[in-house]
This record gives sequence, C-alpha cells and structure tokens, in this order.
Amino acid sequence: MQNGPDFDKLIEPFIEIYQNVEFDLIKHIASHFKLYEDIGFKNSMEWYAKKIAERGALTQEAINIISKETKIPKDKIIEMLKEAGISTIDIDVIDKLNSLRDFQINVNTLINSKSFLNIVENSYKEINDIFKLINTKAIEGSNQAYMNVLNEAYISVKGGELDYNTAIRKALTKMANQGITIASYKQNSGKILNYGIESCVRRDVLTAVVQCTNRASGNFAKEMKAEYYEVSQHLGARVTDTHDYKDHSWWQGGIYKIEGSTKEYTNFQETCNEGDVQGIGGANCRHIKRPFWPGISVPKKINISPEENKKIYELSQEQRRHERKIRDYKRHIEIAKASNDNDKLDSYKKKLKTIDKEYNQFCKDNNLRRKFAREDIINQKYNDPIFEDEYFEEFEKLNKKKEHLIYYNLNTGEIVGNISSGSINNVKPDTKTKYKVLLAKKDSLIAVHNHPSNLSFSLTDFQTFNNSKELKGIAVRTDDYIYLLSTGKGSKLKANQSNMDYMKEVFNKIKMDMHITKENKTIQLVHERNQKFAKEMGWKYERIRNQKDDKE
Repeated sequence: MQNGPDFDKLIEPFIEIYQNVEFDLIKHIASHFKLYEDIGFKNSMEWYAKKIAERGALTQEAINIISKETKIPKDKIIEMLKEAGISTIDIDVIDKLNSLRDFQINVNTLINSKSFLNIVENSYKEINDIFKLINTKAIEGSNQAYMNVLNEAYISVKGGELDYNTAIRKALTKMANQGITIASYKQNSGKILNYGIESCVRRDVLTAVVQCTNRASGNFAKEMKAEYYEVSQHLGARVTDTHDYKDHSWWQGGIYKIEGSTKEYTNFQETCNEGDVQGIGGANCRHIKRPFWPGISVPKKINISPEENKKIYELSQEQRRHERKIRDYKRHIEIAKASNDNDKLDSYKKKLKTIDKEYNQFCKDNNLRRKFAREDIINQKYNDPIFEDEYFEEFEKLNKKKEHLIYYNLNTGEIVGNISSGSINNVKPDTKTKYKVLLAKKDSLIAVHNHPSNLSFSLTDFQTFNNSKELKGIAVRTDDYIYLLSTGKGSKLKANQSNMDYMKEVFNKIKMDMHITKENKTIQLVHERNQKFAKEMGWKYERIRNQKDDKE
C-alpha cells in the first residue's frame, strides 16, 4: 500500500539487466574451477600458477559480458524518469484550479517545459554515471571473487586441510552466498556490510529516480504557484526513535508549507530535511512530495498506526530475506552445473524446494503476495497485450449509433479518464482523458472503440496507434466481430509527417490493388485490406467473433 509512484516497477527493467550480469559473471568464474582432478599437495603450486594465468581471460570475459548486457538505450532511462516526474501531477486538481482562478495551468506546457526536461536530462547523466561506475566495479569485483576462490582453495589444499574437490566446493559456495561484491560499508558496531551488483543498482538507481521525481515535483509546484506540499505515505516506512527527519514514519503523509510555516502547517524543509542522506529523498527513501492546495486537493493520507507500520516494515524485511535465500540457492544450482558438481546440484535442488515451501507458508500466514521477479536470477520477456472480455462489455450500455472510445490501463484494468462519445463515424477523447493518456507510461494502455459501420480499422485508427507511445494495443468492436491490433514482434514508426504519408501511401495502394471503393466496400474486404496492411507494417492483427471463446 502506497500513494506514490511504483518505483520498483519503474526500475525493474534495469535491475533485471544487472541480475543477469551478476549471474553470468558468477557462472563464468565457476566454470574455471571444474571438479575433475585431485591436484594434491605436490601439484598445488603448478595449478595455482595456471589459474593465475587464466585471470586475464576471465577479465576479458567479464568485460564482454558487461558491455554486451548493459547497453541500455538513453530513451529508456529518459522515459522512466519522465514517467516518475509526471506522476506527481494531479489532473483533477488542475481542472478545479483552472475553473477557479484566472491563472490557467496547461499540462502539456508543464511536461514539455525546458526546466522539467533539464531536470530529466541531468538525472539521466547521474544514472548513466552510476551505471558506468557499477560496470567498472563489477569487473574489479569479479576479479576479486575469482582470486578469493583460488586463494581459499589453494591454501586449504596446500595446508592439507581439505582435498581439492572439497576445497573448491567450499570456496564456490562462499562466492555464491556473497555474489560479486562491489561495495563495502562499516557500521558503527564495526561490522562490515558487503553489497553485490544487484543490491547497489537497486539502491543507487532508486535513490536517483526518487530525487528526480522530487526535483520535478518542486519545479511543477513553482510553475503552478503552489504554496504547500503533500508528502506521500507507505506502509513499512523507516522507523527510528528520534521523531525527527530521520524517522520517516513520523512525517510521512503530512501537508507542509513550502515557504515559512503556519500554526496548522509546519515548514517542509525543516520537517523532512530534503537533501540530507537520511531525510526525504535520501538513500533508499521512496517518499515524494506533491503540490497541494488546501480546500481543493484531496489528501491522499492513509490511516496507518505506528504499530501497523512497524509490523509491515519487519514483514517486508523478512520477505526480502526469503527472496535473497531463494536467489542464493538458484545461484548455487547454476554454479554446481558450471563446475560439474552433480552431488551438490541434487542437494541444492532439494534445499530450494524446502525453502520455497517455507516461503509459501510464510506468505500465507501473513497474507503477503510473492514478488517472483525478486526471486529470479535470469529473466524473460515478450508480451502481447491481453484483450479482456470486460473491455468490450461496457459498450452494451452505450448508444450503438455513435462511436465511443475507452482507454484501459493494462496493469489495473481500470478506465483512464472518461468514456468519450462522438458521432456515427468519429470520436475523440475529451480534454481530461487526453491529458491522462498523455501522462501514461509507454505501452501501458489499450484503446477500445466501436464502429457503428461494422467495419474494421480505418487508416486514422492505424495512424493513431502508431503515433501513441502509450498504446500497447487498439481494438474495434462491431456487431459481429472484435478486431485487435498490436505491434506483435514488430515496432512502430517514428511519429512524424513523413511516416504518416508513407502509411497513407501503402494503405491506399493496397486498397487500389484490391479494387475497394465506397460502393463495393464490404466487411470482409475491409478485413482483408487491414490484414495486408498490418502484415506490411509488421504488426499483429486479429479478428475474433463478438462472442466469448468463439475465436476464428
């Protein structure tokens, strides 16, 4: 439960990349230590020298893995940062403000302002620098991990403590548990905490994205002449016994004055201490501020008791421990495979099964959902949008003689904005819906509309789909059929006039080749035309009978 952006979902694609990097580096290290010979005391020095010589090849392997797997396009990072910043804008509040005062706020102007784009660009540079540093540290860390395995095995064998196979197993197990260490911190107690690649990426990128979001929100507040901030709130916020800016559970969910303070509202900076590593937007903090207008904005505060917050915080920490344990054993399994250790492979599989069962019970006992992405060490993915039956049922209530348009959020299934209605052959979203769609994440929506003509997509439909970054799919509902369009394994063209002209040219040529005119246009001919056009564009086009589970 939270009332800010889902930062985990925003940064997950980047976490997955570095999960794979760490996993592949560990596998490559393990592949240099096969369990196939007993080197013994006499041969230990020769074996050690040989493994030292292999270190150069290992370094090159690490460089190749990192350079191949971490080519993250700039536009992906920019898109993620924009989405995070834009999430602090409340369209409903802006509509109210515009109706109550002369000073009008234009959302399009806000999100395309030079000041906002500069914040995004600077945050991109910051994250890019984080990735560069982590890549360098990952090469150094993999070298150190290799040397740790080598030295531990060599000392154990040379000292006569263990045989070769046992020494290697012990050293590889230790590496699997630790991962590739790239940062270490000393606690006040003197204990050293080691952080692996994934942990550092999660912490540093999350912090950078939260800080970008807060800078963007501050910029929007200034542009909109806001005098107050509301601070987001979530279960499991950081708890201390200080009751100051370090205790996030103390100040979260509050409304604060941006400049000065009043009897009712304390000062934001004095309370939350933005900029301090332990304040709002500091390390591992996911709290954000939003512009707020007393009497107009609706507070998003959730009633969370300190006891409930503490309990959720402790459960979340326990959940993270279970996830780490599962990932660790998955790494053990892959290391056993890489080093030909079949005995340990069977043992680790059994242990993973036991831990998986224990974790399921823990989640059941505490009413928690497993986050399987956090348990993965390797990742997938390609998805077509799922067109749910519910998306089309809404049209049963609407006037079939007019076109209607509904946008659905693919993650939640909720309607975005309003249901828009038009004429017999045309429909456009209203202003509020247009803004909500404008703020949506790439590939997060589907647009569903009806055609009273009973025909499939028009050229305008195809062009709208191509030009809308937020649309993963588009659908047309008619009396007999539902027509579905997505990019499939293809891609969209750049949204410019040249490509619009190209699409029109291809579309009209297919029409002419099929001898389609206004007079002979039929449902089947239009369907076949669209099949050919979608194929030409490399997109996925389907037709389904307008009845559940009756697919052509």
